[in-house]
Amino acid sequence: MASLLISAFEGLTTEDFEVYAPKCWSNNLHNLDRMRTKDRLMALLDQIKSQLSGVEDLIAEATSEIPSVWNGRKVKDQWAYLIRGSEIRAQIYPLLAADMGLAARIQEPADHQRHAIVYIQIDQEGLTAGLTLYKHATIDLRNAIAQAEAEGLKDLIAAAAEAGLKINGEDASVEALVGRSRQALEGVIDSVDISRRWPQGEILDFGGDLADELKAIFEALVPIYGVVAWSPENDHAQVSARLEAFAETKARHEAEEAARLATLEAEHQKRAEAAQARAQEKAAEMAEWRARRRRPRPPMEEMGPSPRRAAEDEAAAEVPAEATEGGAEAASEQVKQPAQKKTAERKPAERKPAARKPAERGPKPAGRGPKPTRGPKPEAGERKGGERKGGKGGKPAAPSAPAADLKVGDNCRLLRGLFAGKEGTVTAVDKGMYEVKVGHLQVKVKAQELEAL
Repeated sequence: MASLLISAFEGLTTEDFEVYAPKCWSNNLHNLDRMRTKDRLMALLDQIKSQLSGVEDLIAEATSEIPSVWNGRKVKDQWAYLIRGSEIRAQIYPLLAADMGLAARIQEPADHQRHAIVYIQIDQEGLTAGLTLYKHATIDLRNAIAQAEAEGLKDLIAAAAEAGLKINGEDASVEALVGRSRQALEGVIDSVDISRRWPQGEILDFGGDLADELKAIFEALVPIYGVVAWSPENDHAQVSARLEAFAETKARHEAEEAARLATLEAEHQKRAEAAQARAQEKAAEMAEWRARRRRPRPPMEEMGPSPRRAAEDEAAAEVPAEATEGGAEAASEQVKQPAQKKTAERKPAERKPAARKPAERGPKPAGRGPKPTRGPKPEAGERKGGERKGGKGGKPAAPSAPAADLKVGDNCRLLRGLFAGKEGTVTAVDKGMYEVKVGHLQVKVKAQELEAL
């Protein structure tokens, strides 16, 4: 919106005042009109500042022309003002924040309410020029009270009175300045205001000469601002000592925080190294276990005869060949007989089904033959025709891999639990437990509950 910027002040119009009527306060349709008025005030302030001395360190700013939470959704007036630079504002901000109560911190007062300012303010009724210190400008208020006896302040206040300036509506005097400053610090009043006001009609009559009229007011206010506004060279409220103490406290807190963070980082590093060592140890154990599983079995010659065969050979060696008619074959048969006998002894006796007594029935009805008898039921896993159940077409089901061989990435089927019969993918293996992803869910199960696919 560069086209809205006004390079030189040419006077105010009736619309500049009417845009701050109550009906326009919360109406965003008037934002553009308020922006034009704001630009005119800033052009007026820049023109005045260029003709003054002692304001080189001050910068020109303005309040917002848009309804927002910071102005209560109402733009009742427009301010353009001279304020100390942002660097020195940031320097004393911690002390100003410490002086504010909880309610004031939540509301977060604007910058022009926390520092002494020289301003121009316009509303529907007229225009005001002055120097103000809000109750949140605690440093400047204390400095003003401490400067009450400063040499020349009384003469400066008298010159301001001759220019038509008043302090909160009463005659300007040092006593009035100090009294109002104390009331502002105590929260009795909102601000200390050294100002002069003109009605709308007079401002319109000034036209482009308004800058010359306000220049005389600013020439009376700027020297007073230089006395009451705090600066490192104008410190009568021991602000520098507070700033040094605050800097020391801040440095100590930062050092403590840095030490705490270093300790936390060291502990984190220690835990990470321990976790890495455990992971490496676990990986080594797993590699050793897999190596044992893959180790080939020794050939039968190295394993030697089975215990039963060894017993038979030993018994055959003890029986002489000539003790039997059949020689060695008979001896071998003699050795096998006790073993067969023992096997027969271990075999449970077969039970014969008890004979059922046929039930007595009446004569069979004519025309009906004997009831056909059913054959024996097919055994589990068998079909008619001798085929076994299993896969499609009666083929036997392929044996599934044991769950112990599952590894990350293998597909499997859950055999138990809520997801029994569901298929998933192994995502982690930890101490005999498997984490399986089923759809979008992760479940943790034992090896006995899984079937490899």
